[in-house]
Amino acid sequence: MFGEFYGSRSSRGEALLQACLAGGIEAELSGDILHDTWRKFVFLVRLSGTTTTICKTIVVIRGNPRTRTYLLDVLREVVAVGRVHGVDPAEHEAEEALQRTRRH
Repeated sequence: MFGEFYGSRSSRGEALLQACLAGGIEAELSGDILHDTWRKFVFLVRLSGTTTTICKTIVVIRGNPRTRTYLLDVLREVVAVGRVHGVDPAEHEAEEALQRTRRH
């Protein structure tokens, strides 16, 4: 996924998308790259931050009520930081990110 910093679609973005697709690279041109980048950041933090801090896999963390609460608190903090930086995540972005851990 890639896109222009200010969210507009440009001819260079379209050209890169077409080149990627023609080369067999799965690609997506984002209309809101800041939001998509923060969403990815929420995904990475839930995995790296919590598994490193607790020294357990995400499966173990989400299976324990106390560590699952910790994980959700971390996710909410990342969403709050995104808001401070002008990104407008979905209202329940942290909770949705927690739900996505069940698929990984």
